[in-house]
Amino acid sequence: MDHFSSAWNIVKENLGPWIILGLVYMVLNSVTGGLAALLITPNLFRAIGKAVDQNIAPEVGDLFNFDNIGEDVVAMLLYGVAAAIGSIICGVGVIIPMVLFFWVPVLASEGRYAAVESMKASLAHAKENLGPVVIFIVLAAAINTVASILCLLPLLLTMPITFVAMWLYFRQEQANIHQAAATAGVPTR
Repeated sequence: MDHFSSAWNIVKENLGPWIILGLVYMVLNSVTGGLAALLITPNLFRAIGKAVDQNIAPEVGDLFNFDNIGEDVVAMLLYGVAAAIGSIICGVGVIIPMVLFFWVPVLASEGRYAAVESMKASLAHAKENLGPVVIFIVLAAAINTVASILCLLPLLLTMPITFVAMWLYFRQEQANIHQAAATAGVPTR
């Protein structure tokens, strides 16, 4: 997956701002027990998209743009509920919704679909592309697991790289995701 090497090239150009963005995101999620993810994960992807698309350093303030807070929270709650149900059914069952609803945070950031439709669009794409999505998730998990084993400090670098790689992967698959959603009859806004 070239997304990770491309993400590294993007992150290293503005290393300090990327590390700060990742640190603020991780601290907020740690302090709130992950609840901040409901509010800021779609904003994280908006910030990443803006930085990558405009070839600029990311801005921490973009995490706190709550113009779409209603849809963002609903989409992330649905994503969390799906993961919780998968976890309750079978401990490793959380992996299934993680794969099937992989694109929900990014689709929420895009604003093309309402919350439930973001879930449906992600599902429509994932059903046809399980292999590549699983490979991406496994690679991201491996990279971040190794970083966390090494006293968490490298995680400050690997987390932004992982998120940028996910954004790049989304950009590559964006038309396919929308086509799969359209084929499945998922309405856009």
